[in-house]
Amino acid sequence: MVLIKKTYLRSPAKINLFLRVIKKMSNSYHEIQSLVSHINLYDEISIQETNSKKTIVKFRGAFAKFTSDKNNSILSTITLLKKLCKNIRYKNFVVTVKKNIPVGSGLGGGTSNAVTIFQYLIKKFDLKIDKKNINKVYQLIGADSKIFNNSNSKFVSGNGDIIQDCKSKIKLNLLLIFPNQPNFTRNVYHNNKKFSKKLNINYL
Repeated sequence: MVLIKKTYLRSPAKINLFLRVIKKMSNSYHEIQSLVSHINLYDEISIQETNSKKTIVKFRGAFAKFTSDKNNSILSTITLLKKLCKNIRYKNFVVTVKKNIPVGSGLGGGTSNAVTIFQYLIKKFDLKIDKKNINKVYQLIGADSKIFNNSNSKFVSGNGDIIQDCKSKIKLNLLLIFPNQPNFTRNVYHNNKKFSKKLNINYL
């Protein structure tokens, strides 16, 4: 297996500074309002091209326990992107992720990993991909994927698919505490029984 020089990337975590669950929708999703910001906690990713016949994704680090090397958002994203873009259709990669972001913490680590790889491949290979297909990739990754489009704080609404950049910068000191027990987002929403009123968010 021949490997080309590694590129190193950082994949940021996000935090919901508030989260209001408005109602459960008919499609089983929940309508929400949330203010989301990136924080200075990162997964560390290396990626290199290989002449191997398949792409390999490996997870390492303190929070790799609840990940899967064979079923993950990075592998799904690369597979779809290869179908959409001719000039990387026959390329394969070795991707290694050092998981510093706890899995099942609501910090968006898996989504961030996939978006970081997606943006890197577009830039690296100058991929010509239209808006329709970009949205197709984001839809595959997850409703919150556009949170990682850029480093701006975001106001999120709808079922998490309506995302607006905030007008002002947010600077806070935060203490993160992870109890070494994952609490996956889908379970949080499933078990939620309380709903909130909508906020007027024009000031954002």
